[in-house]
Amino acid sequence: MERAKAVGVLDKAVLFGSTVEGPLAMDVIATLYTRDIRVPFASFVHGLGGRDIYVKEVIDMFKHLEKLASKGRSERETIYVGVKE
Repeated sequence: MERAKAVGVLDKAVLFGSTVEGPLAMDVIATLYTRDIRVPFASFVHGLGGRDIYVKEVIDMFKHLEKLASKGRSERETIYVGVKE
């Protein structure tokens, strides 16, 4: 992952009470940190309530990661995808 321009994690569950709300995202962040790898990062949560994920949504997530990579910044909050607001 040292060569990655940005890292995104797609979780299907929520871990309430943490800064990043996806359990897999928490593990990935901890791993990157302990290996001193600093890349822009985003945590996405999708599939809550059994919702399907669509190709357009995945493409949108990659576009978001491209923006983060160009700015050199990580996302501060978890991004919920496919959830009715």
